[in-house]
Amino acid sequence: MVIQKDGKECVFELPKDIYTYEIVLANKEVYKKGEYKFNEEITITVKPD
Repeated sequence: MVIQKDGKECVFELPKDIYTYEIVLANKEVYKKGEYKFNEEITITVKPD
């Protein structure tokens, strides 16, 4: 998933499962990574602050 800089909002519907994630900054530095388990279907909305 790539969130565009000029994007206003991104919505993703994810089924229950275990997901790995990695947050990479514009300078290619890995900010954070790990795993997250969703126990039920979930909708995630990402908005810039």
